[in-house]
Amino acid sequence: MPFEDLRNATVRQIFHLSVGGPVLRVHLSNAFGVEPLHIASVHVARPLSPSASTIDIATIGRDLRGKADVTIPPGAEFASDPLPFAIFPCPISR
Repeated sequence: MPFEDLRNATVRQIFHLSVGGPVLRVHLSNAFGVEPLHIASVHVARPLSPSASTIDIATIGRDLRGKADVTIPPGAEFASDPLPFAIFPCPISR
């Protein structure tokens, strides 16, 4: 997908976690980038149900490192401050 396809776009990524805890730290990477990667906004939220992609807006977490956007230099990574956001692991299907 060409870079221009993601300009002014929203990308929603769903994560299924196997380990829980009281805080969450978000890691973003530009490890293979050749230009700075500007991310305008990142939000963390719970889904309305385990099978839904729709989020519960009442659970939206705060901004990362206290600001709305981040620019990651080429070859670098970004780690947020710990966010107080209790994580519950997904049950393992057998």
